[in-house]
Amino acid sequence: MQKKKSLNVILFFFIFITLSLGIWQVIRLNEKKNILENIRKNFLDDYKNFSKLNNDEFKKVKLIANSSLSPIFLYQVYKGEINFKVIIPYNLDNTTILLVDKGFIKQKDFSSISKNLFNEKEILGYTKEISKKNIFTPDNKSENFYYFIDKVFLEKKFNKQVFPLIIVQTNTNNMFIKSNEFNIDLKDNHLQYAITWFSLSFLIMCFYFFNREKQK
Repeated sequence: MQKKKSLNVILFFFIFITLSLGIWQVIRLNEKKNILENIRKNFLDDYKNFSKLNNDEFKKVKLIANSSLSPIFLYQVYKGEINFKVIIPYNLDNTTILLVDKGFIKQKDFSSISKNLFNEKEILGYTKEISKKNIFTPDNKSENFYYFIDKVFLEKKFNKQVFPLIIVQTNTNNMFIKSNEFNIDLKDNHLQYAITWFSLSFLIMCFYFFNREKQK
C-alpha cells in the first residue's frame, strides 16, 4: 500500500511539473509575440542617428562613419560554399570601437576587395547583439579570419572597448559584397514546447487516475 501511495505522489509531482512548464511556455510565447511586434514597428520607423546611449536591439540607425580599422572576416557557409562575413571596426571615439556587419563576400571574390572600398560615410542598418560562441563553433586561430567575434581579443588587439551592439548594415556600394537584409532570426518554438508539455501532463494524469482506480 505504501508503495502505491508513493507512486501516486511521484505521478502527482510530475503532473505539477509538466503543467508548470507548459504554462511557462505559453507565457514566453506571448512575450515573444510582443517582442516581434515591437521589432516590426521599429522597422517601420525612419533611421535615427546612432548614439552610444542607445543599447536597444533591432533599432534602425544611421551612422556617420569615422575612421575604420583593419577588417575582420568571419567564415560563413552559404549555399554549400565557404564565404566570408565582412566586419569592419569603426572608431566611435578615442576609447570605443563599433563593429559593422557589411554583408558577405564570396570566396572567389575575396582577392578583389580592399580596405578602401569599405569607407562609406553613411551607414544604414539595424542594431543587434554580438552573437556569442556556442559549443559547436571552433576556436579562432587567426587574427583576421574568425569563426566568431571575440570581444576580449579585439579589445586587446585594438586597445579599445568594443561596443556591445553590432550594426547590421543594409546599404552598401561595394559590388562584391552581398548586402544584408532586415532579417530577424528569433526562434519561436514556445507553442510546440507548450503542446509537448501539456500532452505529457495529460498522459501522466491519465495514468495517475488509472492507477488510483486500480487501488480501489
